[in-house]
Amino acid sequence: MSFNPTKGGLLVVEDNLELWLLLKDALSLSLPEIEVVHASTAQVTLRYLYCIGDEEYLPQLILQDLYLPKRSDGIGLLNQLKQLDSPYWQIPVAIMSAFSDPDDIVDVYHLGADTYLVKPTSMDEWIACLRGLRSYWNV
Repeated sequence: MSFNPTKGGLLVVEDNLELWLLLKDALSLSLPEIEVVHASTAQVTLRYLYCIGDEEYLPQLILQDLYLPKRSDGIGLLNQLKQLDSPYWQIPVAIMSAFSDPDDIVDVYHLGADTYLVKPTSMDEWIACLRGLRSYWNV
């Protein structure tokens, strides 16, 4: 996937404000040319995507927390995004979690997640993680 910064950008779905602010700073240092949109809940995410209307401006990558704040909220959102009849099913979704629980990993890949990331805890780790995303997704 070749990332085009003039279209769509990156949608980050994270309910923890403190973590979002850390991630936002890391994104501005790692991917400064990419438009980043933040959503704090599954409902806000779906409303945002629905309001875009034009497929051309959908995000090119969704970075989604698994626990929004409950696991079932994140699983539900991923399931809605990846349904074959969903207009969003082709958007790559990278699931983030503080845990490397094998059951979580199996479940999200089974539902169509494209990547599973264990959340970094420091700015330096976030920057390294985002550089890895840049390289992997050609962002």
